[in-house]
Amino acid sequence: MSKVIPNYRTVKELLSNQVFSIDEYQREYKWGKDNIVALVSDLRAKFFSCYQLGDDTGKVAKYENYFLGSIIVTLRDGRKYLVDGQQRTTSLTLLLIYLYHAAEAAKLPMVAQLAALIYSDNFGAPAFNLDIPERRPVIDALFHKTPFSADGRDESIQNMAARYEDIMQEGLIEELGDALPHFIYWLMNKVGLIEISTDNDNYAYAIFETMNDRGKPLSPVDMLKAYLLAPIADEHLRRLANATWKREVLALISTGGELDEKRDSQCMSAWFRAQYAETIRERKAGATDKDWELIATTFHRWARDNATRLRLGTQDRNLEVINTELPFLPPRISASRLQAPITFRP
Repeated sequence: MSKVIPNYRTVKELLSNQVFSIDEYQREYKWGKDNIVALVSDLRAKFFSCYQLGDDTGKVAKYENYFLGSIIVTLRDGRKYLVDGQQRTTSLTLLLIYLYHAAEAAKLPMVAQLAALIYSDNFGAPAFNLDIPERRPVIDALFHKTPFSADGRDESIQNMAARYEDIMQEGLIEELGDALPHFIYWLMNKVGLIEISTDNDNYAYAIFETMNDRGKPLSPVDMLKAYLLAPIADEHLRRLANATWKREVLALISTGGELDEKRDSQCMSAWFRAQYAETIRERKAGATDKDWELIATTFHRWARDNATRLRLGTQDRNLEVINTELPFLPPRISASRLQAPITFRP
C-alpha cells in the first residue's frame, strides 16, 4: 500500500549524495531577484541573531534552526523526483555553489562536504544532485567557473544565471568575514525542510495540486501544464509535449525582446476565452460568474472543471491540445497585440 511520509531534513541530509530529477509537468525555474535576495537576507538575519563574535564553530550546534518550508518527492524507478520544491532546491544549489567557491578560496575544511551537496560520484560517474538535463550546462559552468552565456537559452537557464549573479552582488561573503565557516556549518546542519515523500505519482500530484492551487505559488499556466501532462503515460511523448509547451511559453513571455512573466497567463486567458467561452455573467444583482469571468483568472481550474466539454483527460486529447492547439502565436506578433482586449460576442 502506498504511503505518504513526511520527514524533517537538514540541508545536508536532503542533498548529501542525493540525486533529484523533475517531471515534465514542473514549471520553469522562475525565481526573480526579489526572491533570491529575500532568501539570502532571511538566512543572513537568522544566522546573525545567533552568532556572537569569538564563537568557535562548535557552538554552531546550539544555534537556532531555520525552517525553509516543505518539498514533495515521489520515488520512481530508484530515483527521487521533485514534484514541488524545485524553486527552493535550485536556489539552494546556487547558494551552495557560491559558498563552495568561497570555502575553496579560503581553504576551509568543509569544502568536501559542500561539494557532496552539489554533485555525487556514482561509481566514477559524477552527476549533479539537481539532475535536470537541460540545466546541466549552466550548473556545470557555475560550479567549474567556465564562461557561459544564457542568451537565447530556456527561461530556467536565464533565470539561474541571473540569480547566481544576484547572490554574488549581495556581498554575503564580505559581510560574514571570519564567520564564513560558522555560516556554512549552520546552513548545512541547522537549516531544514519537511520532505513529503511517496511512491505513488497520483498521490504526489494530488498533494502538489492541493498545496499549490490553494497557496498560489504557481501560476495558472503552471497548473494547466501539470494537468495536461499528467495523463500522458508515454515518457517520450510527454517529453516532446513538454518541449513544445516550454517553447511556446518562452515565445509568449519573451516577445518584444524582454521577459514578461505575466504575459503567458494573459495570452492563455484570452485564448481560452476566444476558443471555449460560451457564457458570461448576467448584469444583475446576485449573478454568478460564468465562463468569461472564470477563465479570466483561474483558467486552469475552469479547464479541469469543464474537462468533459473540452474532451480533456486522455493522453491523445491532451497531446492534441499541447501540440496542435497551443501553438497559436504567429512568429512576428507584437507584444501590444498580445495584450489587446478581446470583445466577447456570445
